[in-house]
Amino acid sequence: MAQDLVPSQAGTISALMMGFAWGMAGMVFIPIVGYTADHFTLHQVLASLILFPVIGALLTLKLPR
Repeated sequence: MAQDLVPSQAGTISALMMGFAWGMAGMVFIPIVGYTADHFTLHQVLASLILFPVIGALLTLKLPR
């Protein structure tokens, strides 16, 4: 969707979006996983992370075609 907004700079926009996604994941999910793993077991926390790809797949169904 971002590449459709700036078709002349598709590579730059793609790199920015990927960088933002990886950066936010590193800043948000790593501390949350560590904190919850301290209170529960690491196995339970890592097993619960399987929900995020499922939620992402369901959310993609709501994207416009």
